[in-house]
Amino acid sequence: MLDVTGDERPILVTGSTGFIGLEVCRLLSSAGIATRAMFRRRHRAALLAPLDVNPVCANLTEPQSLRRAVDGCRAVIHLAGRATFEPYDRLAPTLVQGTESLATVASSAGVDRLVFGSSTFVHGPEDGTTVSGSSTTNPLLDYGRAKVDAETILHDGSIDSVAIRLPHVYGWNDLLFGILRSGYLPFPATFDTRFPRLQVTDAARSLIAAVDVQANDPVDVADDLSATWRHFFDVLTTYLPTARIIPLPAAAVRTGLQMIEKLPVRKPSMLTSDTVRGWNQDLSIEPGSLGALGLTPRFATIETGIPAVLDSALPYRWRHPIFDRRAA
Repeated sequence: MLDVTGDERPILVTGSTGFIGLEVCRLLSSAGIATRAMFRRRHRAALLAPLDVNPVCANLTEPQSLRRAVDGCRAVIHLAGRATFEPYDRLAPTLVQGTESLATVASSAGVDRLVFGSSTFVHGPEDGTTVSGSSTTNPLLDYGRAKVDAETILHDGSIDSVAIRLPHVYGWNDLLFGILRSGYLPFPATFDTRFPRLQVTDAARSLIAAVDVQANDPVDVADDLSATWRHFFDVLTTYLPTARIIPLPAAAVRTGLQMIEKLPVRKPSMLTSDTVRGWNQDLSIEPGSLGALGLTPRFATIETGIPAVLDSALPYRWRHPIFDRRAA
């Protein structure tokens, strides 16, 4: 996990109540590593209750609050920020300016290292070309632009840092599985486009490993198969046969969403025209990418990763054994 010999300072996890951040906190906590979990909305702190972590309320847009969050920490795993495919001006205050504020405050507090949760979307439409940390960044989406700008700020700053470029991270609490809980998933994408993927536990392991790995260049991580959406859904429906995937024309859906986005509504949304563009982007990463962090994936492909996700989310209702009359 981590080399914590002689260093009992906590690791700060920003975005700790998010999909990936919560898994990072779970792994750190279960390993007995001192963890400080930063969140912005107080009501979401309840998600941290089962974990042995020290919660702290802070906001990336309020630098004064960040000083308390980073004080005494050895490292920061930075996942906070607006995680939506929206226009740049909505993303920049947290993903760009917020990251800069965090890095400045962390550096002045003596934090040794900052691990930044970046994205494969920093890469552009390369017609299926395999990408890596040394590939040119030419993002198609504003979300990717914001991540590139944040990476640049960290690279040029005073704190030791590394960007871990995460692919499509999947798990029971992600966007797609969240929609699938209704039993149906309308999906506007070309099913034969490929994209790198990573089960959420392996994504969290990658971020944690980066705390102590001596690397400063960005690291693109993924499992060992950049699967097509068709393959992804084939595996999913094999283990979840009740799921219904409904193909939709991507161009028409994107046009409709662009019209809706012109309305004066400022609420965040996970389903935007850029979401559709992202789902249709064709990229891949060579197998073995986690090796740069000294890791091998626990779930090398979606063939093992998707069943593990479904197994971990089986619904149940706890009963005292005395009152459980069901057959064994």
